[in-house]
Amino acid sequence: MRVQSVSVWLAGIAILGGCASTQYSWHHNQLRGQQAQQQFVVDRGACTAAAYRAVGAPPAGPPPDTVTNFSGYTGSGGHFYGQARSSPQSPYFGAPAGAQQAEREIQYQNAYLSVFGGCMAQRGWSLQTVTR
Repeated sequence: MRVQSVSVWLAGIAILGGCASTQYSWHHNQLRGQQAQQQFVVDRGACTAAAYRAVGAPPAGPPPDTVTNFSGYTGSGGHFYGQARSSPQSPYFGAPAGAQQAEREIQYQNAYLSVFGGCMAQRGWSLQTVTR
């Protein structure tokens, strides 16, 4: 039984090659049909919770920009106004730090998917390829 809506993160696993693409779907080792679909919803929720408990929250992104609106009058009576945007100095500043942040996000995603996939396997699910 093929179970749809495996989740947006699993779509990242899809491999595109030429006109054909390989997709993955979860299959239960014992359940089929509606029973498998209902159990999939339960198991996906439990395994999502287990993965977040094991690896924690995703790494924080860079702090947001600060926007300041200003206006005033010059000594000669002229009016000025504008907007200033500043990016606070952060550990994500510059290309090397951006690459480090991307690496942290990849490591987090790999750890999350590992725990999630292991949990699903313990509950009788396996990923199978579907070529289209």
